[in-house]
Amino acid sequence: MSPSAWIEIDLAALARNLAEIRRRARPGVRVIASLKADAYGHGAVEAARTLEREGVEMLATGSAAEARAIRAAGVRTPILMFANALPDDLPELVREGFVPTVHDLASARAAASAGIPGTPVYVKVDCGLGRVGVAVDEAAALVRELVRLEGITVAGLYTHVPFSSEPGRAWAMAGIEAFQALCAELAGDGIEIPVTQAMASAALVVGLDDGCSAVCPGHVLYGLDVVDPGLVGGDGFEPVLVAVRTRLLQVKTHTASPGPGTAGYGRIAQGSRVGVLPIGMRDGLRNARAGASAAVLVHGHRAPVLGVSLEHTIVDLSTVPGVGAGEVVTLIGSDHGVSIGLAEVAGWQGARVLEVLTALGGRVPRVVVQADEV
Repeated sequence: MSPSAWIEIDLAALARNLAEIRRRARPGVRVIASLKADAYGHGAVEAARTLEREGVEMLATGSAAEARAIRAAGVRTPILMFANALPDDLPELVREGFVPTVHDLASARAAASAGIPGTPVYVKVDCGLGRVGVAVDEAAALVRELVRLEGITVAGLYTHVPFSSEPGRAWAMAGIEAFQALCAELAGDGIEIPVTQAMASAALVVGLDDGCSAVCPGHVLYGLDVVDPGLVGGDGFEPVLVAVRTRLLQVKTHTASPGPGTAGYGRIAQGSRVGVLPIGMRDGLRNARAGASAAVLVHGHRAPVLGVSLEHTIVDLSTVPGVGAGEVVTLIGSDHGVSIGLAEVAGWQGARVLEVLTALGGRVPRVVVQADEV
C-alpha cells in the first residue's frame, strides 16, 4: 500500500554536507554528528547509516529509543548520549555501549555504577546558554573530582554556544573563550581530555575557530539555515529535505445548497472546485496563522489552502485545470519549475523551520531520492 503522503530525502546531499564541514574545520578535527530529534526530522537511522559510510567519528542523540534503533540498524559508530537521561537510566545506557553525558557528581556516579571499568563519559559545560550542564566556573572542580572517581574515564568535555546574529556571535565568542580557559586550566593541572568541543553549525558557517579537537554540527548537516543573511558563510550546504508530497484524494465542485462552510471551510463558495488531500494535523500540518495564506503546488500552479483538519487538507483548484484524484500535490519542494520552500511554510504557520520539520518528520514516512531525480 503506497503512503498517502511522503517526505523525499536526498542522503547524497547529507554526505556532501559532511564533506563541506570537514573542509571548513581544521585538519584532524573530529566530527560529532548531531542526530537529535530524529535527525532534525530527517530520520535518525537513515542519516546514521549514511554518516557511518562517510566515516564520521561519532554520532550524538538525546533519545535512547533513537540510539537503540540506530544500533539495531547495524550502525557501529560510537554514539554520544546528550544530557537527557536521569541518573537511574545511565547504568543501562552504559551497559548497552553508549557514551553518557554527565554534568554533576550524581550522574557520574550513576555511570560508574554500571560496573564497566574505564567507562568513557563526556562532561557537559554550560557556558551561558542556561540549559543542562555544569556552570563553566564550576567545571574545573567537577572534572578534578571525576578523574579520581573509580570506574569512569573523562573522555570528552563539551559545551554549546548557538547563535544566529552579530550580537549572538559576540556572546558565543565569550562562551568559547571561557571554555578555552577551562581547557587550559585543566591542562595546567595535568588533565588532558582527548575530545573537546565548543563549535557547532553557526560557528562553522561564520568561520570561527575554538582550538578544540571536535565539532558538533546539526543544522548545516541537513542544509538548514542557521545564521541571519547578514552573517556570510552559509553557502556550500545543501538541503537534505527535497520535498513533501501527497496525492489528491478527491476533486469536487460545490454546487448544491446549502453552501459549504459549516465545518470550518468558510472560504468555499458555491461553484468552487476544490481538492481534498489525505494529510492533516495528525501528520504535522497546521493552518496558516491569522493574516497569512498558505498554498500547495498542483501541476506547477499555486493552489490556495482553504483549511487543515485532523486528517484532511482542502485546497482551491479553481485556477488549476485538468486535475483529478490520484495526482501528485507538492506541499514543500518544486513542481514544474515553481517552488514552495520550507521557510515559506514556516512563515505561514508562524513557526520555526525546526518546528515544521520535526512535526512532519515524526509522522510522515520518508523515501530516499536523488535531488536531480525530481
